[in-house]
Amino acid sequence: MDGRKTAFYAYPGAPTEIAQTIRAAIAGFNAASTTHNLEGWERNDISGIPLTEPIFLKISAGDFLAADVTYVNENVAFEVGYAIGIKKRCLLFVNSAQTGDRELANQIGIFDTLGYEQYENSQALTKLLVSHTDFSPIEFETAINHQQPVYIVEPAKKNDAHLMLVSRTKKARWKYRSFNPDEDVRLSALEAIRHVAQSAGIIAPLQLPSIQHSKEHNVRAMFVAGLSIALEIPTLLIHPTELSPPLDVRDLTKKYRHPDDIADAVQAFSLEVTDFSQSTQSISSSASTVLTKLTVGDPTAENEMTTLGDYYISTDEYQRALRGEVNLVVGRKGSGKTALFVRCETRSARESPT
Repeated sequence: MDGRKTAFYAYPGAPTEIAQTIRAAIAGFNAASTTHNLEGWERNDISGIPLTEPIFLKISAGDFLAADVTYVNENVAFEVGYAIGIKKRCLLFVNSAQTGDRELANQIGIFDTLGYEQYENSQALTKLLVSHTDFSPIEFETAINHQQPVYIVEPAKKNDAHLMLVSRTKKARWKYRSFNPDEDVRLSALEAIRHVAQSAGIIAPLQLPSIQHSKEHNVRAMFVAGLSIALEIPTLLIHPTELSPPLDVRDLTKKYRHPDDIADAVQAFSLEVTDFSQSTQSISSSASTVLTKLTVGDPTAENEMTTLGDYYISTDEYQRALRGEVNLVVGRKGSGKTALFVRCETRSARESPT
C-alpha cells in the first residue's frame, strides 16, 4: 500500500520466546525499511480458504524469504525449498541465545550448507535484516536426466513400506537416483537442488516419529518436496495413515494403509512422470556461470551408473577385475568399489555377443 515490496518470514510458532523475538524484529524492520514490508505467517487471513495458500502467494510475491532455523521445522524446510525453487533469495537466521537443534541440523545438512546468520535478540535481528540489499537467488539449470529421471529421498531405516515403494518403482521400469543415508549421511542443499533440477519425478516418503532418525529424514523430504513442487515436477509424498503430515503439504500427500495402496500410488505417479518427461524441455538460466555448471561427481556411485563412463579412469585395479584376475574387491567406504563393479558390468554387457 505504501509502495514497498513485500517479503515473508517463515518461523515455527514454538518456542514462544523465539516467535516473540522475531515478531519484534519484523516490526523494527518495517519501521526502518523504505523498500520492503516484512510479514510473518500470523498475518494471514485464512478464513474460508486453504490454510497454505496465503503463504505460497506471499513467498511468490516477495523479493526474498527470511526463515528462522534455530529449531528444525518441517514446514519451514518446505518453504525454504519452495522459495529456492521459484528463484527467491533465502535469508536464514539462528538464535545464538538458544541451544536449538544444532546437532540435529548438522546431521540433516541442508541449512548449514546454505549458510545462516546468528542473532541474540530482536535488535540484532533487525540490524541483520536491514543490512541486506542483495536479493539475488541461487541460480541453477533444469535439464531432465532421461536415463535416471526419478529421484528418491531414502530414509535411514528402510521399513517394509519403503522397500515396497522402491520395488514398485523398479517394476514401473523407472531408473532412479537417490539420497541414501547409508552412503552419504548429510544432504547438501546444493546436491538436493541439482538432483531435483534433473528429475522428472520425486519420491519423498514421510515416516512416523516412532521410527529412529525419522525427524532427519522428514525434514530432508520436505525440503526436496518444496523444491520439486515449486518446479512443478511430479512429486509423490506418501505416508502411513497414522501420520498427520505437516500443514504445508497436507493436501499434497498420498496415504497408505496396505501395500496395495503404495502400488496404486506409484502407478499413478509413473503416468505423471511419463507425461512430464515427454512434455518438458530443458530450461537454462542466463545467469549461470562455469562454477554453477561444474560437477565433480556424485558421492553415491549408483546415482551415476549411466554417466560413469564419461570420466572413469581405467586403473590397474579396474583392468585386473575386468580380466577376471580378482574375485574380491575390498576397501573403505567411498574408495570406489561400487563404481568399479558398475564399470565392469557395463563393459562386459557391451562386449557380450548378442
